[in-house]
Amino acid sequence: FVPEGKKRISYAASFGKKTLTEKEIPETKRLIERYKYLAMRELSGVEILKQLGRNDGINVLDPTLLLNKKEWLKIASNKYSDKKYVLMYNLNRNKKIDEYVKKLAKEKNLDIYYISYNLHECLKKGKMKCNVKVEDFLSLISNASYVVTDSFHATAFSINFNTPFMIIFPN
Repeated sequence: FVPEGKKRISYAASFGKKTLTEKEIPETKRLIERYKYLAMRELSGVEILKQLGRNDGINVLDPTLLLNKKEWLKIASNKYSDKKYVLMYNLNRNKKIDEYVKKLAKEKNLDIYYISYNLHECLKKGKMKCNVKVEDFLSLISNASYVVTDSFHATAFSINFNTPFMIIFPN
């Protein structure tokens, strides 16, 4: 989205994995050459940059950890402050998370809310929140009775907001 000829800088980028496939290397190399500065969330990202000929990549703190609870709550909406629910946010399809959340919600007499970026998940039990704004994402986590997730970011925000959480690792 940055026009040609303008300086591109990336803070806390991630490849989402520890290595690239041979097929991914040429295109990734071409794309990273467009950036003046690259800062990565993971050390493995810095290593990938080196393998692609970029020795100037640095490792930085994930943005979720840059602000404290009070500062994040200034950004969060109040949209979910009067609700009682279990929040499910899983990036990887995992029936264990669905089953656990159903059981927890029934046991605690709570609604189920879940964040999704995939419309195919509309079949899950609960109230789907699709493509939520950052302000509402923060509100969903800060106001949840429980968060069940496989996401680093949902875990980090749950810790910051003192929201009880359960991590279920991907299969």
